[in-house]
Amino acid sequence: MGVYGGKNSQGVWEKDTYNPKRFFSFYLDEQIQAVVEKVFNVEYINIIPKDIIGGEQELSFQSMVLTK
Repeated sequence: MGVYGGKNSQGVWEKDTYNPKRFFSFYLDEQIQAVVEKVFNVEYINIIPKDIIGGEQELSFQSMVLTK
């Protein structure tokens, strides 16, 4: 599983060009692991450091190998 995160944020992205606008939910690096561990075994997790995405949001990439 791979998702963007690194900050605690959720809501509609107002600058979204899609219609209807999409809802995004981001988790802190520690939070995503705690959420996923409720359902899966986390075999491996790698957090790729924060970067500028789309010129405005600072996000990390949270990469995980999960088993059930």
